Order: sequence, then C-alpha cells, then structure tokens
Amino acid sequence: MFDAPAIPRRAYEPVLLWHRVGKMGLWHVFGNTLPPWLNLRYLRYGQQCRAAAGRTSRLMDWPFRRSDPVVVKQALAPAKAAAMVAKVSAEANRGGLKPLSELPFVIGVPKPIDFFGWPILDIFDGPLGERLQEILGSHFRIEWMDYYRSLPGAPAKSWLWHIDNDPPYVVKVLVYLTDSNMQNGATRMLSLAETRQRFREGYFGVANSERLVEFETATPQGRVVEMKSGDALIFSTNLLHKGGEVSSGFRDVMSFLILPSRVPWRDDLARRGLEYIHNASGFPLDPAL
Repeated sequence: MFDAPAIPRRAYEPVLLWHRVGKMGLWHVFGNTLPPWLNLRYLRYGQQCRAAAGRTSRLMDWPFRRSDPVVVKQALAPAKAAAMVAKVSAEANRGGLKPLSELPFVIGVPKPIDFFGWPILDIFDGPLGERLQEILGSHFRIEWMDYYRSLPGAPAKSWLWHIDNDPPYVVKVLVYLTDSNMQNGATRMLSLAETRQRFREGYFGVANSERLVEFETATPQGRVVEMKSGDALIFSTNLLHKGGEVSSGFRDVMSFLILPSRVPWRDDLARRGLEYIHNASGFPLDPAL
C-alpha cells in the first residue's frame, strides 16, 4: 500500500456567487447550490461507475434524489461496538484523548484505523456494503472517515439545521456505537419533501452564518432518528439535518463519506492509503482522479 497524492477537496463553506445563484433556483435541479459544471462532473462519474458494473441510468437520476434515508440494522455487531466504546473511554480516562479545543463538547479519535485496527472496516463486507452497492448501482469507495464522541454541555445553538451541500452520488454513512435517543443526541432529519419546502422558503443552512433558524420553535422537529448500537444510517447530506444535544451520557459515531467507484472499496483503499481517508473534510473537486 502507498499513500496517494493529495487530491483537492472542497470545504463545506459555499462559493458565494454560485450559492446565491443556486438559492435562486438551481437547487430545483441538483438539490444543492453548487456550480452546474461540478454537479454534471459528478453525474457523469456516477454513470461511469454504474456502467463499469453493468448498469445504466439517466443522467439526472442518482441515489436519494427522490427518497429518504436508509437504516441498516446491526451493520456492526453490538459487542464489537461496545468494545470500541470501551477503548475510547479508557484512552480518554488516561488523558490520551481530549475534547477538541474548538468544540469542547466533542472528543475526536485521530486516525481511527490506526487506533482500532483494520477490522473496523469489515462492516463494509456485510449488509452495509451490499446496501450501498444496491443504492449506488456500482462499487463504492470510502472517501474519508472519522470517529467522534458527543458530550453534554454543547451551547444551545451548536447544532443547527443545515445541509452539507454535496454533489450528486455523494452519500453519508453514520455507524452508531452507542444507542442514540433523545437524551444522548439523536440525529434529527427532515424528509425530502420537508427539506425542499425549506429551500423554497429560502433556508439552506450551508454557510455557518446562515444557520440561525431552530425549526422546533415554529414547526415539527422532523424525524428523530433513534438508533441502536451497531446500526448504520445511509443518507444524502443534502437533506436538512442536525445533531441533537446530549443531555446525559454520550454518543459515539463513526462517520463515512462514500462515493461510487469502478473497483471494490478494498482495492481503492490499497491505492489511496490511510492518510487519504483519515483526512475527513469536504469532497473531491474531481471524483474521477
């Protein structure tokens, strides 16, 4: 295995011009406020990956364009999840893992594969990987991953409704290592129909400065995604979503950004290397590189 050269990734903060244009109407086409050339680049790449798997689709048809999130029960055995949680707790108690300086209510695990070992990725050889291939219509790759623990004490407006503003074919996987409920920060998510209604009203929550609305004050909370330890959630990051505040205990989650691929994920990982997927930020400007 070797470390692939760095490929430029785009941060979640929007390009102001295209974000303004997108909010005026392009979101109807692509479900985001990104430039058309970037969206079309991803659509063509997704088609190429599907063609390599012997499947075809219309250019404007991609995963989750017209559907809501998917839950995969016990993608990770609960006993394995509990062992991972215990390892993080032990390391945090020893002082080896500390809350992030910029987010004191979050403990991150740098380089999770180095910390836990390769077997944590075996989940993608089971029902979770099968479901991803079914959704994407092709092989998939792990663009990046991270592991974080949410603690009590988040400021009242730390978790606000937002979209990540990703291109087509980009999907997110959250694997819950602890039970996720209303007390320990369950994810909240609007349906596709509710999200599009908010877009029509002018709310996208892409830039941090835009994340000023708490829907609970005037409208339903959206779906509260309560999960059991080991369950996985597959969803489009262009659905309005937010993390719930932790009132007791903590919530441990592994997060993966997934893209289509022409080759199986293990072959892709062998080519790219761990440093690439441990860099958890943004999406590649060109997914085919």
